[in-house]
Amino acid sequence: EVDETKKDVIDDVVKVGAKKEYGVNETGSMANCTLDTKEVQFTDDHPDAGSIIAYCHHIQYRVPVQSFQKARSIIIGVLSTATGVGPSRRKSIRETWAYNRDSVFFLVAGLWADISEEYETHQDLVWIDEEEIYDGERSVLSFKTTSFVSIVHILSTRLHKPYGYIFKT
Repeated sequence: EVDETKKDVIDDVVKVGAKKEYGVNETGSMANCTLDTKEVQFTDDHPDAGSIIAYCHHIQYRVPVQSFQKARSIIIGVLSTATGVGPSRRKSIRETWAYNRDSVFFLVAGLWADISEEYETHQDLVWIDEEEIYDGERSVLSFKTTSFVSIVHILSTRLHKPYGYIFKT
């Protein structure tokens, strides 16, 4: 039970001491969560960098903003791995059904060093700073999907560009 005199309530966010409680509208989850605000120390000064909260978890990302400015009303997100077969599959998709399409983005996680050159070259990767794990509850799939939808919403608002549809494969 939180002492009512120590709460600072602002727009569905409750801050108590060093902890910050996020409401359902902020996290995208079906239950409220509490995060330690001390753990959020992002120092990424890349112009495409940002952070979101998904499932009570802070996620740092990079997204090619200029590519989203050029995108049409339908945005397509394609799940992909940063390493392994991921690069060759992305190349194949770029050369076939995504050829000359400016609204297809690949959702990747893992080490920035693994995809930084491809990110700068193609400007079609949405990268989240999460370990590329596909093991039950630790799987990165939920983070990739939620991050993608959240990032598209953020960019739609920031760029004043209403996207009609968002698809994720």
